[in-house]
Amino acid sequence: MSGQGVALGWRPLVDDLLAAGQLVPALDVAVRTERGYFLVQPEKLRLRDEHHRFREWVLKACGAGAVSTVNKAEND
Repeated sequence: MSGQGVALGWRPLVDDLLAAGQLVPALDVAVRTERGYFLVQPEKLRLRDEHHRFREWVLKACGAGAVSTVNKAEND
């Protein structure tokens, strides 16, 4: 990757690369945003074990920044 440009990344996803010196910060400050990703699943569909393992992997990969919530529809 050396010398190939500038990239934007979320800390939980690039921390290992920063620690290994494969990436270097372009700025002395981190820019925080309220944006994020959502992992959505059908409420009334029974999920297979593979789905649960994937969900747990995603949450673990995101580290402390991951928040697991269950939102119910207001009309229920």
